[in-house]
Amino acid sequence: MAEFATFITDPDLEIRVIRAIHQSGGVIAIRGVSAQQIAQIDPNLRLTLLRNKAIAYSGNRLLIKRESSDEEISELISSSAPNNKPQFRKNGGKVFAFVGLSGGVGTTSLALNFAFELSQQSAITLIDLDPVSPDIARLIGLHRIDERPEILTKNLTVMQGLDQQSSLRPSENYVFDLGHDHNSQILEIADEIFLVMRLAFNTLDRLKKVPFNPTGLIVNFMQRSKYLAHLQDEIKKEFPRLKHCQVPIDFKAFEEASENRSALHEVARNSLARKSIATLTQCAYM
Repeated sequence: MAEFATFITDPDLEIRVIRAIHQSGGVIAIRGVSAQQIAQIDPNLRLTLLRNKAIAYSGNRLLIKRESSDEEISELISSSAPNNKPQFRKNGGKVFAFVGLSGGVGTTSLALNFAFELSQQSAITLIDLDPVSPDIARLIGLHRIDERPEILTKNLTVMQGLDQQSSLRPSENYVFDLGHDHNSQILEIADEIFLVMRLAFNTLDRLKKVPFNPTGLIVNFMQRSKYLAHLQDEIKKEFPRLKHCQVPIDFKAFEEASENRSALHEVARNSLARKSIATLTQCAYM
């Protein structure tokens, strides 16, 4: 697995670089915040430094320009670590993928609570593959998680990332939080792909441009509104063969879960949001 150090002073560019690193199968070993920190990196670590400004570093360096396209950034990073992209292999069990139409739509919370509901019936491994904001550890009160499984309950294990050439264990079910990574390899092997969204005037147009085939659409933060109901009806007409689900806006329940670093099933079992997610687990096996 290729390891990178970064020193990107532009926040928007940094997000794009982080996404490209994860898509290449690499990891960020050091996220530099100062030139002095970078200069002190041990050259024996064999890191590739990704930077957007001149900086002293004795190892391999790559310059990322702000005007570079996402494709150019990905190509540059991939060329520094050839044949390094993970090849995930499915080996039995069922794979559920949660991916957001965009960021900030609640994909991680839904993946976590969906996995928790499924774990009431069978063994589940929840894997955080969000390339930009891997937040599952924060939601469940862990300082960090990594590729070593962290056991949350008898039937629920959580991980962040996967090793190269990973083979998913037979007879186990997996839930992946992909953030809003529309190019993840997991989308190629998933049995169910739930695309999470918040309704807006341009949602339907954006759905038509998604570069993969979801099996279900989840409207998160749904409210009682004739306008939103109309938008949802239009989406159902456009995609009649997909599973259509919704989770109502329920800030109180999710805040309680966040404060307790837990799932809705444990702290807000009777909430509308939890009941909607429980129904989603039943829909997933249809």
